[in-house]
Amino acid sequence: MNSQFRDKLLTIESSDHYLRQPSPNYDAYIDGLESILNKLSSLLGVGKFRDLLDKKLQLETESFNEKQYIQAACELATMNEYIGRADIQFYYEKKITPPKDVDFALCYEGKNINVEVKCPSYVNKLDSSGEDVIITSLDRAPTKNDSDLINQDLQNRLAKSGVSSKVEKSMENNLWTFLTSTHEKVKDAKLQDVNVLVVCCDSALDMQAWRRYLLGFKGVFTEHSFVPHSEFDRVDYVLLTNLYNRHHRFYEADLINNHWALSSAFNLLYPNKFSKRNSTLIINGKQDYLFLSQLFNNYSEEFEDYLRDNKDIPNDNEKHEAKQFLGVAWFSDKYRDKGIYHFREPKGI
Repeated sequence: MNSQFRDKLLTIESSDHYLRQPSPNYDAYIDGLESILNKLSSLLGVGKFRDLLDKKLQLETESFNEKQYIQAACELATMNEYIGRADIQFYYEKKITPPKDVDFALCYEGKNINVEVKCPSYVNKLDSSGEDVIITSLDRAPTKNDSDLINQDLQNRLAKSGVSSKVEKSMENNLWTFLTSTHEKVKDAKLQDVNVLVVCCDSALDMQAWRRYLLGFKGVFTEHSFVPHSEFDRVDYVLLTNLYNRHHRFYEADLINNHWALSSAFNLLYPNKFSKRNSTLIINGKQDYLFLSQLFNNYSEEFEDYLRDNKDIPNDNEKHEAKQFLGVAWFSDKYRDKGIYHFREPKGI
């Protein structure tokens, strides 16, 4: 037991802090966090460990920053299952391109894997529980002007029917920023090293949108990316995970467990075929993907097969095209029916 953590837990001042919110899964959540901290305490110096407790987890701050806490929680949950494994060398905040560091690095079967974890900020996310219809775009429009015209036309049509609406801003530029930021942190890595960007998504619909930012119209991992591939060609893989969803107000979701286990989250792993490593060194992309999947459990192959299946839809009233928007939700429901809950749900559902 890490007495330093338990002692600080009792003295948290902010009433808004997640670690002060009572819930049925509170004890399990705290125990899971404490287990990670116990493993890290022997690896980190006194200063780094104190920063983790006091700054990242905010155990000694007067005002609670939700975004900062979730970022820290997602970082810890991503690295948790690799710390202390006999077959893995683990490095916390390794400097690949000094003075910048990645969140952690691994050495597994002779290969170095550098991992950067990013959480989008959802502070401007529109509330879908109100009366307004929320308009979101499935794909990027050819130009911003085209996008504005399409959204305005939809809003005008809805207004004529007496329906008020709001336009949800796309987050594809956030992905671009995450990629370029990670690129800068790993650009001095050896070419044979594997550089992985982990993006922590929210709901099933949100994760579907992030997949479209990668692979949809002008997606960053497509031939016609809306930004040059050269800006992030040291990023070899992107792992989409719903860890944000599993930690955001965890105390409101009774059905989620194993919050601190990446392997219990819903994960999708996608290679960047335009990265320097993947385009010059990798002969067998399938084999490389399977190697990474040993570390980052994911549903990518099964999910992509599901998206291509024209018949596998919830009911006859649904159209196959809707999968491009609702695919993750429909796919994860198959596991929900088996008692496996990937995405959080409000109490009472």
